[in-house]
Amino acid sequence: MELEAGARKLNRIERDSLLILLGSTFLAGIITGKASAGGGVLLGGVLILANFHYLWRFARAALEQDSGKGPLLARITLLFLLFLGAVACSLLVLKVPLIPFFFGTLSLPASMLLNSLVFV
Repeated sequence: MELEAGARKLNRIERDSLLILLGSTFLAGIITGKASAGGGVLLGGVLILANFHYLWRFARAALEQDSGKGPLLARITLLFLLFLGAVACSLLVLKVPLIPFFFGTLSLPASMLLNSLVFV
């Protein structure tokens, strides 16, 4: 029961983060007038949101399993390496602007902060 309440809160954090991300992508495009700024915000936010989503799903699976955590830890490690590769590819190969990318990653902590203040 307690696990379900936590899952609902994490789903709410994900939803709010997506809303913050879409709004900030729109604002970045309007304020700067450049599509690359909006794209950087969007890409940074999507990567951090996807990482958060899969990490908490894996953590939930680890809590529900009684044994055999080795394959789960391997999946988490692989996910982390894929995430680092996606960030490196975004910044080095695609040449996404660093500052908008960073601001996009802030959508998740902003959502967590808002949810902790509103739903105490």
